[in-house]
Amino acid sequence: MALDNFHPAVSAWFMRSFATPTGAQVAAWPAIQAGRNTLVAAPTGSGKTLTAFMAALDALVRQGLQPGGLPDETTVLYVSPLKALSNDIRLNLEAPLAGIREALAALGLPDVNIRSAVRTGDTPQKDRQHTLRTPPHILVTTPESLYVLLGSVSGPSWCYRTAPHWSSSTPGARLRWPCQDLNAARCSTPPRAPCRSAAAGPRRK
Repeated sequence: MALDNFHPAVSAWFMRSFATPTGAQVAAWPAIQAGRNTLVAAPTGSGKTLTAFMAALDALVRQGLQPGGLPDETTVLYVSPLKALSNDIRLNLEAPLAGIREALAALGLPDVNIRSAVRTGDTPQKDRQHTLRTPPHILVTTPESLYVLLGSVSGPSWCYRTAPHWSSSTPGARLRWPCQDLNAARCSTPPRAPCRSAAAGPRRK
């Protein structure tokens, strides 16, 4: 089964929320969970964003249930164009985190408080300072803000990004150099980098 390698709380939330995994999810999850850099190229409506993001959430849940819990550091860097952030956060971050916590409680397991924060050019200074004092486990940002963040964020384990078209896409081009800087200077080991393509048109019936 496609969900067999996920923590029971994660798979329980998914099964409550969706009828079945999409073809893109079934094909990509084994590669992502094996730690391989993965590009998910599939039509709009195929669940590309959650395909990559759910594996990172699963890793955080498993680590949070260990005796030491989650460290006070940013583990997941989520990079998305500004116009997509609101929808991405609601559907692929807030809803899964809340649902997984409910599933953990239903299974009689300890709560795992996965902190998240958003950093864009409009983020108030007090929120930026709070992020530095108490690093979120998941940091959501834009390609433009990533340049600024490189001086203050230690190397994450996951770098999830959208539209990775280095030469032809403006958002992708902006991501090329900061992502290379993360690999070269900010991480003791290169972060896993699941990516999804930009909107590719709706699925055909």
